[in-house]
Amino acid sequence: MNPTVQELVAALTLEEKAGLCSGADFWHTKAVARLGIPAIKVSDGPHGLRTQREGSTDPNDSIEAVCFPAGCAAAASFDPALTRRMGAALGREARANGVQILLVGERDKIEQCAKEHNLPLDGIEILEAQGMIPVEADPTTLLKEYADSSMAVGMQALKDGKGDAFVSAGSTGALVVGASLIVKRPKGVRRTAIPTIIPSEKGCFMLIDSGANAECNSISLWHSA
Repeated sequence: MNPTVQELVAALTLEEKAGLCSGADFWHTKAVARLGIPAIKVSDGPHGLRTQREGSTDPNDSIEAVCFPAGCAAAASFDPALTRRMGAALGREARANGVQILLVGERDKIEQCAKEHNLPLDGIEILEAQGMIPVEADPTTLLKEYADSSMAVGMQALKDGKGDAFVSAGSTGALVVGASLIVKRPKGVRRTAIPTIIPSEKGCFMLIDSGANAECNSISLWHSA
């Protein structure tokens, strides 16, 4: 019988727990061989996959990847089929580059969608959740009326250490609520902010905050930096 997450955490020494937080390198967690915990490759990037080119020593030497529309833009299309296609494309890129994926949602619908689009789910874990929070719903309803939705369950999983990042094409407002009240902000940071990558003639720059707060004072901007 495979041990549960709780059993594995209880078996970790203090040094091993600290090691999992620090990472083996820029992109991988530390493995704990004695407990069968492998090193996990992670990725960052607000609108797509960003990971270091194999063999490079520069963390900013990223592989070429698709820059997808921001979650708020995808949600504003009111096209569920489009967001599913985006998710599938992002999943293919992530899997091709060794990033492990945890999908949150209704298992039957996920498996049916994968079958319809001929998408293999090998190596992808599914975390069961019921429905989703509509983009037109009050974002704060994520905590009560939609506490069993894919976003709420996924945010809780992130808080519980079952992932390193959360990607959603759903309600941006609900995403901010979940990041602030479920996952929690870093200590000392007063407000959640939304970063948006914008291309320019000299590359890309990050606009922050780009919508989470109606008013941004100097302290909030300093925290975001």
